[in-house]
Amino acid sequence: HRDLHSFPTRRSSDLVDLYRDLVGAIAAGRPPVAPAADAADTVELAAALIQSAHTATEVALPVDPAGYAALLAYLSA
Repeated sequence: HRDLHSFPTRRSSDLVDLYRDLVGAIAAGRPPVAPAADAADTVELAAALIQSAHTATEVALPVDPAGYAALLAYLSA
């Protein structure tokens, strides 16, 4: 079980850049610029922050995929 303190400290703009690069890499079928571990940590952290902000609860890492999918479905409805 990892918690938020285990993630390297980054500015939020760095996290946005990593996330955008990952999304762009997937769309273009190219490898991401960021190392895979950094990209995965960024996506995991972003999911935790989104879920925590919308549920006003602490979110344990790794994020429960079913719970996060349910939140995304609710938010997109």
